[in-house]
Amino acid sequence: MDKIRKEVFLEGLQVEEEGLSPVQRKRLLRPRPRTTVKPLSRKRRAATARKDRVWEYGVIPYEIDGNFSGAHKALFKQAMRHWENFTCVKFVERVPSEHPNFIVFTERPCGCCSFVGKRGNGPQAISIGKNCDKFGIVVHELGHVVGFWHEHTRPDRDNHVLIVRDNIMTGQEYNFNKLTEEEVNSLGLPYDYDSIMHYARNTFSKGTYLDTIQPTDYGKNKRRPEIGQRLRLSEGDIAQTNLLYKCQRCGRTHQENSATITSPISRHESERCEWRIMATHGERIVLNITDLDLYKSENCRSDYLEVRDGYWHKSPLLGKFCGSKRSYEPIISTGSRMLLTYITSMKGAGHKGFVAHYEAVCGGNIFVDEGGHLESPNYPEDYQHNKECIWKLTAPRDYQVAVKFHSFEVEKHDNCFYDYVEILDGHDPDSKVIGKYCGYKLPPDVHSTGNQLLIKFVSDGSVQKAGFSAAYMKEYDECSLTDHGCEQQCVNTLGGYECACRIGFELHSDNKHCEDACGGTLEAPNGALTSPSFPDLYPGDKTCVWEIIAPPQYRITLNFTHFDLEGNNVFQVS
Repeated sequence: MDKIRKEVFLEGLQVEEEGLSPVQRKRLLRPRPRTTVKPLSRKRRAATARKDRVWEYGVIPYEIDGNFSGAHKALFKQAMRHWENFTCVKFVERVPSEHPNFIVFTERPCGCCSFVGKRGNGPQAISIGKNCDKFGIVVHELGHVVGFWHEHTRPDRDNHVLIVRDNIMTGQEYNFNKLTEEEVNSLGLPYDYDSIMHYARNTFSKGTYLDTIQPTDYGKNKRRPEIGQRLRLSEGDIAQTNLLYKCQRCGRTHQENSATITSPISRHESERCEWRIMATHGERIVLNITDLDLYKSENCRSDYLEVRDGYWHKSPLLGKFCGSKRSYEPIISTGSRMLLTYITSMKGAGHKGFVAHYEAVCGGNIFVDEGGHLESPNYPEDYQHNKECIWKLTAPRDYQVAVKFHSFEVEKHDNCFYDYVEILDGHDPDSKVIGKYCGYKLPPDVHSTGNQLLIKFVSDGSVQKAGFSAAYMKEYDECSLTDHGCEQQCVNTLGGYECACRIGFELHSDNKHCEDACGGTLEAPNGALTSPSFPDLYPGDKTCVWEIIAPPQYRITLNFTHFDLEGNNVFQVS
């Protein structure tokens, strides 16, 4: 039996019922007078027909709230990679100086919801609630971000589905309203029952087995098509996205570890192609042009192959090539993305084009200034067999290198013999090993003693797992300062420090000073016990436990000389 799915519009958001709390769900199902729920003005919300709601150049910057687990972050990245794999849309980590408008993965009271398209006034939420953390649902929510309403709201929907209004929950009828051509532009593509943006058959139904939407086209097999799938983008979703964002017909997105790229066969006409190569954080892309035969113009103005060090046309130029040559020096990216743009004109008729091969390589030298991320190859998918990646991180002088793991899933072994992550306190192979990690438990935060750190990832030829995701940053030892304020001991932590006390003392409530600790183990032949601060008033929120141990054949005598505690005059011995 299909799971019931219901969605509502709240304050310009599209809300999925999976993310609603039981109380919210009960309220949603409770019958209400029609006058209590009114459709929000669609003039105030984005739609695919509005060009200002389309993300410029298909670039969608994002941030992820820190309260999400590593597994959640991996899920979000999987969903974004799914969109990128089939379209020219690009989800990139937000850089404040470059991206004034961006999405934020967060959790709001609405559960799971998203604005449709780009709002254009800074950050906008894509809320993923507790029951919405499924791959298909996140892909669906990202569809709203890209700029799509639900399929059944298309202006031509009455030719393809029947809305059974008698079965719709009272007060939720407006969710089935048909949008106008001024609000939705279907870009000439046919209605898509298989769209990931389509309602299920019983969405907002008064009962599980009552349909609210019924397809009217039975097709060749004379069966109603299934609607409401949440597995993957449909062919229609992909085609419509590529039209909306004017993606080049020639070219594609490459997420494989390696591939060969060949220009199309010349048809005596101009051509523009675009290949987007994506690796994971901590990998670089090595491109080898093995053959090139293009029309040669001054400064390669008309026909050329252009390679950029990033995801879009504003990324640094790595090379621009035309003419004829059999091979070139390898072209290496500084990050995990590379963009190839191929332009030909009528002048290029008779030329063969080009052949290039790329490979994503892990490891390398990293200067740690602003911080960044490292991921195992192919993360968040399973890492490949027989990989060895060595990253050498260097921070500025007088700083340390710190690493914090967000997600960790490496083949488990008692001695981490097969697959593992090893961290060394320096770049030399003989440097002290800080730790060697495998399994599924997050490794502790680590930092170097100097300004260098080495991270090594190794996989063998058998079991593959999801790998790891980690953040690195430069770290300063605040405890080296004379004004840290700690009375006894200073403990350096990532991004700060903590005060600590020697044995026999405990930290005061001001988190700076130390005071005599109460409790402990006593083995002396005689002595005295006092409550904290005696004879002054004892402090609140204290728990003291003393264990008195006498030699064999001895007994212990305890004599109270002063006793003044809050409560009744009751003394209990157990």
